[in-house]
Amino acid sequence: MKPICLILLSCCQLALFAQTEEEWISRIQEAETKSALRIQQLQTNANTANYDLKYHRLEFNIDPAVAAIGGTVTSYFVAKENLNTIIFELTQNMTVSAITQRGNSLAFTQNSDDEVVITLPATQGIGVLDSLSITYSGVPQSSGFDSFEASTHNGDAVLWTLSEPYGAKDWWPCKQDLNDKIDSIDVYLTTPKFNADNEEIKSVSNGLKISEETTGDFKTTRFKHKYPIPAYLIAIAATNYTEYSETIDNNGNPFEFVNYSYPENLGYWQANSSVTVDIMNFFSETFGEYPFASEKYGHVQFGWGGGMEHTTISFMGNMDRSLVA
Repeated sequence: MKPICLILLSCCQLALFAQTEEEWISRIQEAETKSALRIQQLQTNANTANYDLKYHRLEFNIDPAVAAIGGTVTSYFVAKENLNTIIFELTQNMTVSAITQRGNSLAFTQNSDDEVVITLPATQGIGVLDSLSITYSGVPQSSGFDSFEASTHNGDAVLWTLSEPYGAKDWWPCKQDLNDKIDSIDVYLTTPKFNADNEEIKSVSNGLKISEETTGDFKTTRFKHKYPIPAYLIAIAATNYTEYSETIDNNGNPFEFVNYSYPENLGYWQANSSVTVDIMNFFSETFGEYPFASEKYGHVQFGWGGGMEHTTISFMGNMDRSLVA
């Protein structure tokens, strides 16, 4: 009877394993279906359809202990028709203080449709590349899944964004048309160097970390992302993160796998994040090379229950294997 019992036990184990795999696939399918449906339901602002975004330089001033943001967004764009005005999206509770083009001030208005309507100094012809800079500040009114949130973990201040589906305009002047991805971005995050407990504040965003520069009590961290990206996938976070890295082989084209965890959860994070290496290697072998291998993949802990797959840097509420996958 022993061999039969062992065979039956093995069959049961295989069935349970298969059922678990099916449950993982089902959960992933359900989550992606809901996400795709939200995206499809967007009513694109037709008033932003007359230009093609090429580049953003995003210079943000933030403090995890304060639910506010300020800074300057410089945008390069190509006219798709002759332009005399151009419109960016920004919720009306945020205040634009200046808009400049090559050092010259431009006239603008903000309206109740969450638009910044900018008057250009001369007609910009079809196919012509130009740029302008919008300086603004305010206290974002978070929408969707907490598009901009300042909270705490273990008594320490933390700030993060989650703009899906269409919350980018809650915290920076942008164009939320998913058919017009920005070709590349530079993100400059200026924060206090230390928090109230004299612990170093670390900032996170998409792409490669290029530099960190300290000026007095403040630190500016620069990230560069050189792949097309829609506005809602641009994300930032800052707190007293503990940072550590691993390497993903990626079929002989290795890249950095970087993690930012809350200090109080570092043990749990390190014990569970390593599964990502196996998952990513399996995906690379099965589906093809990870598209951002020249930059990074990473996980950032934040205060939401699930996760959000921002390009090159997923924001994670936990390290559950199915969520990682």
